[in-house]
Amino acid sequence: MTRIAVIIINWNGYEDTRECLRSLTQCRTDSKIDVLVIDNYSTDRTEIMKLKKEFPDISTFRNAWNRGFTGANNQGFRWALERQTDYVLILNNDTVVEKDFLDLLLHTARRYDKCIIGPKIIFYKSRKLQNTGGKFSIFHGGRSWHKNKNAGEYTKMYRPDFLSGCCWLMPIRALNEVGYFDDHFFAYAEDVDYSFRARSAGYQLIVDGRSSIYHKHSASTRGSCIKQYYRARNTGYLLKKYHYALFVRWVSLLTLGLIVIIHNRHLGCLKEFIRGARAPI
Repeated sequence: MTRIAVIIINWNGYEDTRECLRSLTQCRTDSKIDVLVIDNYSTDRTEIMKLKKEFPDISTFRNAWNRGFTGANNQGFRWALERQTDYVLILNNDTVVEKDFLDLLLHTARRYDKCIIGPKIIFYKSRKLQNTGGKFSIFHGGRSWHKNKNAGEYTKMYRPDFLSGCCWLMPIRALNEVGYFDDHFFAYAEDVDYSFRARSAGYQLIVDGRSSIYHKHSASTRGSCIKQYYRARNTGYLLKKYHYALFVRWVSLLTLGLIVIIHNRHLGCLKEFIRGARAPI
């Protein structure tokens, strides 16, 4: 029997995580699923206890501080290796999955020697397509592929530049061959970085358009200016790491980012954007 470790990170998102777990328990699969929920130092420390009480079969762990998306998932990767599972699924806590999404991913994954595969990701409210992976852009690191299109029209296999860290399935050996998330990112663009490294290690990146999940889209950081900081900072890091010539050009494009923030009247986030943009320079 195939064993799959599912890693879910919770941070002040009890209701979202609860809905995610409920949908996951309804999945139709012959595989054995081991679920780990890591609480990333939520304000309410009882969140993880309430989840464990309602879903007694899951494993749980509460961090003593917020390790970010990268650090918490890396903890989950080590847990999966210890359990000697066959595959690892990372899944955002603010998602709801279709009953057949996992078996569809697994069926496709078995067709390839080395592949990391993601589902089609659909906006939770609008039911429009959020992405089928993404294309790399010097403006913001990653550009969602087919965003806001009719989700029902995208049911093929897609080969993006990178997969969304919202959800993907990878063989356990990828953790040895590609490694863990680069903890330098903390949050945002770590999926782009990992995708680049995976491709360099010979892995194919695939989105199976038949497999669907619904994403509430950054529910844990909604309305937070910290997004502007990490997106600006990590875009610079990505370009400096992989495309130094573009990094030099990106420095001159920071003015465009400032104009967008001012135009959208996100003046409260201006300081965080500038702080993030300066970090990799």
